[in-house]
Amino acid sequence: NTIYAGTGSGHLLEFDLVEGICLSRRKIHDTVLSCLSFGQGLVVTGSWDRLAKAIDPKTGDEVAVYDSAKNPFGGNHRITSVTMGRDWLYCGSADSRIRLYDVGSARCLHELSDHTGAILSMKVHGDNMFSAGNDMVIRQWDTGTMTCQHVFRGHKDAVRCLAISEGGVMFSGSFDRT
Repeated sequence: NTIYAGTGSGHLLEFDLVEGICLSRRKIHDTVLSCLSFGQGLVVTGSWDRLAKAIDPKTGDEVAVYDSAKNPFGGNHRITSVTMGRDWLYCGSADSRIRLYDVGSARCLHELSDHTGAILSMKVHGDNMFSAGNDMVIRQWDTGTMTCQHVFRGHKDAVRCLAISEGGVMFSGSFDRT
């Protein structure tokens, strides 16, 4: 019965869905909290401050910090999308790359660089991770081999959001209004 929202000032808001009231407001980032996700019992946030953070929703404690400046692949760009897998935190960024962080150690261990524009949305489903962005395509990645398995084309503008049903049906929304 709880929903979380990020703000342009870097705050994480927690709302009670039944009562419709804000339960907490925590300063998490120094600038825009641009994306958030939920996985492994944690709320994960991403920001223009180039950090992703894992927050324990029960205590509000910061569990881990994933710093895009401390990765072996270079780059230090705004985080534009986050999603949690079984073993990885996926951080999409404005430089068109997806960096994979080990959830436990917060170390960046892998990078996916097939997109040609900012990463705007990612979702994990089974053994696959789907990513979408400014390059107008959706990519399907095998989470075991970290290879792109398929590229879905059809949108005429940036793909802004992805959702996948429990049955495996994927939905996408684009700035092309489809």
